[in-house]
Amino acid sequence: MPIPDIRSVSPAGRLIARRRVVLNGIYQHLADEHGMLPPAMTTGTIFEDPRAWADDRLHLSALGHERLATGSAEAFGVPVAAGWERVLDGAVPPRTWRTEATWARTHVGPWLGRRLTGRSSGDGRVAKRPQPLPVVAGPAS
Repeated sequence: MPIPDIRSVSPAGRLIARRRVVLNGIYQHLADEHGMLPPAMTTGTIFEDPRAWADDRLHLSALGHERLATGSAEAFGVPVAAGWERVLDGAVPPRTWRTEATWARTHVGPWLGRRLTGRSSGDGRVAKRPQPLPVVAGPAS
């Protein structure tokens, strides 16, 4: 799926706008020249709606992941409900100086702090399954 225009979701959208266009052009080239599945259109879809994005404005929310999975299934020929890509009805939560300041304090500040001190958000975390285990198939459906 191509990279959506997230300028309405995050200030970072303005920073990556040019690269987004270039990357989407590469996706289209791969589809045209090498048989890759053609990229779906993201303009005017749920992926440009802030409600499809988590509070950090970097990762998809549960809604965004659900819609991405639905779009992926459709791309592979799985029948899905029509209109999955539409923007939700109702007002989009407004972006105000207060919401932007809260986002910066909650997400940008800690991110910058980690970068400046050479730490990662994963430092000190233990893997959910630190030892490799065999994959066991579940019951057939």
